[in-house]
Amino acid sequence: MREKGLSQLIFVVGPPASGKTSICNEVLRILISAGAKTSYISDGEVLKNICDEDALETRHQVVNGVVVIGDEVRNEIYQRLASRVTQNKDNNYIIIEIATTEWEVAFSYYSAANLKYSLLIKVVSTLQECLYRNRQRHLQSPDQFNTFVPESFITTFFTPERQERLPSLGFGLSDSFILDNSGISLQILYDKTGKIVRQFLEK
Repeated sequence: MREKGLSQLIFVVGPPASGKTSICNEVLRILISAGAKTSYISDGEVLKNICDEDALETRHQVVNGVVVIGDEVRNEIYQRLASRVTQNKDNNYIIIEIATTEWEVAFSYYSAANLKYSLLIKVVSTLQECLYRNRQRHLQSPDQFNTFVPESFITTFFTPERQERLPSLGFGLSDSFILDNSGISLQILYDKTGKIVRQFLEK
């Protein structure tokens, strides 16, 4: 049970196009159906806000119409995600979607008290499936912001040094799970997600 004034955080992390958003939407549906006050934020949404409100010419590049950011903007995204958690602290749960392998940096913006009552879902998939999903979602919604992630960026998540830096599940969180989204149907993905969420709620 969370302490007063602290939301329970549910981090959904993994490579771009691995299925994180689908998982987040299912977690949101389950929690709202259970009557829990819940909000959902993502690094993609925060990046869009930064692009809409700031002149980022000196802090990013646009390659083939795609925003490519550096460490400064990436850290600002982490900071804004944490600020949104503070703003929504009256919610029972906050779902946070992040595509990163910089786990130490991303989690450093949250207090130990926050992490103590939180859940980490690490989504894993194959490079081939992530690249395929990335192309498909762009074809389905070509005008939607951030639907196409540079394939070279997705590939960096699957280099040996990045694989070694995948989180050893923990970081002081209440619970953590690996959710393998390789070669399964959406219904099976939802079933697996539901099992994880129910187990977390029962603690």
